Amino acid sequence: MSSELEQQNLAVVDAPSMDDAYGKMRLFPLYLVPFEHFLYLDSRSLYPMTFVISMRFFGQVDREAFLQALHTSLDRHRVLRSTIERKKQGRLSWVYRKDLPCRVFWCREGEPIEDTLADCPTGIEFDTDNECGVRVWAHQGDEQVEFTFYYNHVAVDGIGAHFFMGDLFAIYANLISGPGTAKLGPIDPTLLKARNKKQRFASEYDAHGRTTSFALKYGFKNSLIGGIPFNPPKLPKQKREPNRPRIPLFGIEYDVLSKDEHKKLRDVAIAHGGTVNDILAVECFMLMENWNQQFPKLRFKPGGKYRILLPTNLRGRGDDEMPAVNMTSYNFLQRGPNACRDRIELMKSIRAETSKLKNQALGTEFIEALIHAASTKWALPLVTSFRRGLGSMILTSVGDPTKRYNARLPRKKGALVAGNLVLDDFTGAPPLRHRTRASIAITTYQRKLTICLRCDPYLFDQEHTTKMINMFMSGLRSWFENDPPNDD
Repeated sequence: MSSELEQQNLAVVDAPSMDDAYGKMRLFPLYLVPFEHFLYLDSRSLYPMTFVISMRFFGQVDREAFLQALHTSLDRHRVLRSTIERKKQGRLSWVYRKDLPCRVFWCREGEPIEDTLADCPTGIEFDTDNECGVRVWAHQGDEQVEFTFYYNHVAVDGIGAHFFMGDLFAIYANLISGPGTAKLGPIDPTLLKARNKKQRFASEYDAHGRTTSFALKYGFKNSLIGGIPFNPPKLPKQKREPNRPRIPLFGIEYDVLSKDEHKKLRDVAIAHGGTVNDILAVECFMLMENWNQQFPKLRFKPGGKYRILLPTNLRGRGDDEMPAVNMTSYNFLQRGPNACRDRIELMKSIRAETSKLKNQALGTEFIEALIHAASTKWALPLVTSFRRGLGSMILTSVGDPTKRYNARLPRKKGALVAGNLVLDDFTGAPPLRHRTRASIAITTYQRKLTICLRCDPYLFDQEHTTKMINMFMSGLRSWFENDPPNDD
């Protein structure tokens, strides 16, 4: 295993420098928008504002070509190669540094990622002064290679990360198989200037009509009043080790619905007038209630509600050429424990609420509240310091990430091909916030549905995580195995 920090000096093939495109408007320094500022303040040493995406390929990676492709993709998506500094008027800004190193680790199959952290002075946190907003681990086996991409969420969201990785593997394909094998889409860096306005007005319903009073009420409701958390199983005193992770780094458990199972789930969702994502939300609520029934808390406080945090993509028409960055907000679903015991009734209410969210708010309410909070010096620090937690758990779904790529790569029998590598599947997890004790991430690929679960590593162990995903998958499969009745 070795660490590679010298990619900036590698030659690049079939991908021109982006200096002219980025130089048109003197983009950098680029102010952090309120959502990025919120994420920056919300990061903690034990719960850094980071997320992980893993990609498994069949084949043997060409290291030199991969490093060249990585360097070129970072040249296209420059926020990932920027530091965070105070610039004009003392505002936090992205400052592009062409020589900013990106850490890449070459590992043997099965080698723990923790073994590499000695080469990362800040551990699982990103050093926003001295490193890129992405780290990469490559675990090479006899038949497969798994790339683990670790991102600073302040710099980029999940969909932006997939834009970046799509470009990376398109460039890699052209290096391995020849120019023109994959097609890179155009990049328009000038779109970065307007991203705050685009977030604020992503909905057709004008956000500017929302007042400071609305922002304060919304912020109080969704930031200062926390949801009912997952109850951690009680451990014997001799096994309690605060601030020591009990799960290997990233600790993701996953399961897959086959192509046929996924189709059955879609058919059932349609029969109930909703979507697969609606069923996933139903099962999140069912999981929280069933888990807490199995692991009751000694001191129970009545009256609370479970809350699901739903990351929401705010990209719209004309944003396909925007470099990788944050264009995300949050929506929330809340239900009391008594509402989390009947799947069919829960489905009725969820489908109505998610339909309203899609057609109206789209997460712009959260952005509007952040904009008002950012207009003062004290509001954002206060909210991120003292709130009880944004959600009981996180549910994020990006669909088929390969269909969101700005680049176009060849396929073989439906599988994406990047030179000498054939994509098998994705796994990943969004940031685990303080007091948000579990997250579920959903992807589809080759019509399969992959469900990834991550638990708070300081409160749960691997056995608990396995038990939790088994409970979730049992509930999910019950929709088509037990054939729940229609609700009409």
